[in-house]
Amino acid sequence: MDILTPFIFLTFFSFFIYFLFFTSTKSKSKPQQGFKHFPFVGTLPLFLLNRHRFLDWSTEVLRNCRTNTAVYKRPGKVSRKTASYEFHTKSLRNFVLENAIVEIQSRLLPHFGKACETERILDLQDVLERFAFDNVCRLAFNYDPACLGGDGTAAAEFMRSFENAANLISGRFMYAFPGFYKVKKFFNIGSEKTLKESVAVVHKSAEDIIHSRLEEKNTTQIEND
Repeated sequence: MDILTPFIFLTFFSFFIYFLFFTSTKSKSKPQQGFKHFPFVGTLPLFLLNRHRFLDWSTEVLRNCRTNTAVYKRPGKVSRKTASYEFHTKSLRNFVLENAIVEIQSRLLPHFGKACETERILDLQDVLERFAFDNVCRLAFNYDPACLGGDGTAAAEFMRSFENAANLISGRFMYAFPGFYKVKKFFNIGSEKTLKESVAVVHKSAEDIIHSRLEEKNTTQIEND
């Protein structure tokens, strides 16, 4: 067994080098359409080489596609189907018209305008994250945390935990072996431990919002009666 192990490793490594370099130089005359798939290992070799610059790499691949779209087979099919059922065209259009546009006109643009008047430097990523979080809360709970334009102190912990959870969940996508996060989750270590803590805060905040809205609804019904 000890003699076969180096041989197996060397064979696999040789195939890896062959498919990575020989096939890529062979197809240089024809522009590559979409993510390149290798036999047996799929997109894994190029994914590992470009994992540190995934957004730039994806942009380069899409730029070479005629339709600016490409198929990248990774886990999450069930999640994508669930999202497609929830955010179908009509509901998404209504949400954009009724909520996002209002948020842009009443908060985002005035926020930029005020910054221009005072010549204040803005952290654009922070501003857009607050804008997105306000819209997510309105869509999910019909609740306005006022993170953009308001003080947002009441929802500060909710927002931070939500961002941490979103970043850590998307980080699962960057593993070379998609199921590796399950091992960390089982032992409750590393990023999965942090994710568990962040999700707990998100769940508690969501429950508090739901209970608060139910109490408001019951109070309104009692007053009307």
